[in-house]
Amino acid sequence: MRAREALALALLAVLALATSAGLGDPQNAGPRLAYVRLQGRLEYGYALIFLKVNFSEPVEKLTLNLSGFDEKVLVAIARVDGEQVLGRVSEGLLEFRPSHKFRVADLTLVIDALSFNSSAVTVALPVPLAPLEAVSRVAGDLVLGSSFTATASLGNFSQGVAKYNTTVAPGARDVLRAWASLSSIEMVKVRFLNRTVLLSPGRAEFIDSLQLVSEGGLPVTTLRLTLPSACKLEAIEASLFTYPSRYVSQYSAGNATLLLITLLPALEGVGQVGAVTLRYSVPFNGSLDVYMGLGPLVRNYSVRVCIEGAASITPSPLTSERVGPLQCYELPGAGPLLQAGMYPPASIVPSFAPPSGALTPHLLIAWTVTAAVLGGMGYLALRQS
Repeated sequence: MRAREALALALLAVLALATSAGLGDPQNAGPRLAYVRLQGRLEYGYALIFLKVNFSEPVEKLTLNLSGFDEKVLVAIARVDGEQVLGRVSEGLLEFRPSHKFRVADLTLVIDALSFNSSAVTVALPVPLAPLEAVSRVAGDLVLGSSFTATASLGNFSQGVAKYNTTVAPGARDVLRAWASLSSIEMVKVRFLNRTVLLSPGRAEFIDSLQLVSEGGLPVTTLRLTLPSACKLEAIEASLFTYPSRYVSQYSAGNATLLLITLLPALEGVGQVGAVTLRYSVPFNGSLDVYMGLGPLVRNYSVRVCIEGAASITPSPLTSERVGPLQCYELPGAGPLLQAGMYPPASIVPSFAPPSGALTPHLLIAWTVTAAVLGGMGYLALRQS
């Protein structure tokens, strides 16, 4: 038996006994067993980890050990019986505490685990395998890609995949360390999202301009995005043209629509930038998910709400300005964007003015796209300086 396996089994036995004893406090004695399903991948410049945790008896909270990586956790979401719970990191522990006891939780973690230099990308990824509340049986895998060379203490890495299938102590965690040559990977990141929301009676049109940058040496030819099924896709645009329908595929997936966009042109190498603008609409009844994510993690963004007339908005706007007959309100950021429903919707009480016709939606869209491209390029220039 290898030394690390013997050490892991010894630690498991000691911690299992400690858990069974409740560390001297019966209230700390958690469930004796949990089943954990693990999946993960590298995507859009970050690491995504998905955990499905099934406890043998109800618990009040779920805690993961991420010591040493506190500041690397960008998004931590749990879905418990239809309730969405944001995790809180403190002193190396990531805690989820729903409003009621539960047995099953689905977790989504986004971790800033990738580092780039002029020739290589390195990965230092904490992999939580068991909650502190239970000894756990864990199974699953993390896909890095065949270009990566990696080491893991508790998993087996082969052909670009780290596989786990073992029983581990409460709070067990692995650290996956890997590297690959930049010339051998395809990687794109959304550096900036400029979002403008045009309000009209009963309808809101979103204009999302995404600034993209390639971080790998292989060409980036496609972009995958997700919209809630309630959204109606109006168009996908570049700076000078609208994408023909044959370059955009749509797939229904439960309550979401998956978009697969063939980029025109492709991003051909490290540092190349591009822009894609989505126009889509949703019914408007006074409440809007203005912080809705599109799938890729977005840390830098702006959100504006524009109306012919005026509006009272919660959260309170940072600024307000006139654009022709429109009043535009810039909203504060809410945190990293990943998917729909992460943050409370904005409450909007509109007062619509009679349409003036002085500035049509198409003219505003053209102005918005131009401003987004210029603003995004300026942002990238500042990041590179």
